[in-house]
Amino acid sequence: MRFQAYYEEVERRHPSGVPYQEHILEAQARYAKASQGKSFAFFHCWLEVRHTKKFAKADKRPSKSKEINLSVGTQQGDVTQSPTKKARPPGQKQSKEKLKKNEGGDEYKDMMGNLMAMKAEEVKLKKERWEKDPMIEQHKLDIKERRLQWEQEQKIMFCDTSNMDEHQKAYMLAKRAQFAKAASASVGDTASVGEATSA
Repeated sequence: MRFQAYYEEVERRHPSGVPYQEHILEAQARYAKASQGKSFAFFHCWLEVRHTKKFAKADKRPSKSKEINLSVGTQQGDVTQSPTKKARPPGQKQSKEKLKKNEGGDEYKDMMGNLMAMKAEEVKLKKERWEKDPMIEQHKLDIKERRLQWEQEQKIMFCDTSNMDEHQKAYMLAKRAQFAKAASASVGDTASVGEATSA
């Protein structure tokens, strides 16, 4: 703030046409003189904030129109008040409360409620259609049955028969042979279907 004050003082004193750089240099010299030779260390910060509201030039003198109004008011015996401050804008909390009270907010709530109801109805219809369709239900059961059968075949095919007695071993070997025969037949059927379609 002190450097800003020195800069404004130099700017007011110098006539137009003096380079901007000379204003800054003279303000820095004044600051150093007032600070017992210490230079202004925050020049880079001042360059960033010098145009902000805090550092804006505050004109201490009232304008001519205000002076005239004040003099007229005092001559008439009226007590004049200082100019009114601008009202602060509402904060986030007040804005949200206003939106809640506002009718537009109710319309938005209704629209969102309708959208959510439509979405729930759509999900319900999809679920009902999925559950009611017998072909889909049968397809689900077939998939489950094939998965269980595949798991059982895998257990039998890769089971360790070294710890089994003769009957268990014979059963396992017979089952393995049956699975192998079924697999080779399905491969043969697939190959004959492939040859028929290519011919």
